[in-house]
Amino acid sequence: MSIDRSTLPPNVRRWIDRCVPVETPIPNQILNAQEGEIDVRGKWMRFTARTVYDRQPFAFRWSASIRIMPGVWAAAEDGHDGIKGWGGSKMWGVVPMGGRKGLEVFSMQFVRSLAELPWMPQFVLALPDLAWSDTSDTTFEVRANAAGQEYAVTFELDGGEEIIRASSTRPYDIPGGFVEVPWRCEFSNYRRFEGVRIPASAVATYEKSDGDWTYWRGETTSMKETIARP
Repeated sequence: MSIDRSTLPPNVRRWIDRCVPVETPIPNQILNAQEGEIDVRGKWMRFTARTVYDRQPFAFRWSASIRIMPGVWAAAEDGHDGIKGWGGSKMWGVVPMGGRKGLEVFSMQFVRSLAELPWMPQFVLALPDLAWSDTSDTTFEVRANAAGQEYAVTFELDGGEEIIRASSTRPYDIPGGFVEVPWRCEFSNYRRFEGVRIPASAVATYEKSDGDWTYWRGETTSMKETIARP
């Protein structure tokens, strides 16, 4: 199902018109390759990753290889399938180093997938269950229901009608459980991949009570669409 972009709120429409050319085929799946750094227990470590975004059902899987030290690496994976969420890592892809499951983890990953819509703007035109609304002259919001809960993410536009920030509350894991914490992902350095304009750079930050914690910064190096349909 394709959504008529003229029915989108004005701010959303300006963003989509800027990033997704008219008559762009809507893919079933989008694959993004990334590289960057992630903060692991206070130390920045290099990673290479691939994110697979699925349109139906709306889902994603982030698979990364994290370099810990020469000869030592870990395989990490985050994602959700629309029903459950997960996150964890394994040393050399074999020895478990920790993992997370449960409703809070699903919430964490579902909010993340909504916030990452700037990396898959084509899906905006094919996900009728997303509810969009303008919230100011330069911001808009997306809402979605999943696993019996409603989630919302706010996006901020710059003067060029490109998204520079996504923000929401998001579960943050602490010893013994989770707390809801303000969270943001900042986007920049827009480029065209497969004819679609997406941000090549991003930085993710939790706004904790004891100060902001930036834990992820990365670059998108390629984007590939699969099983495209008109």
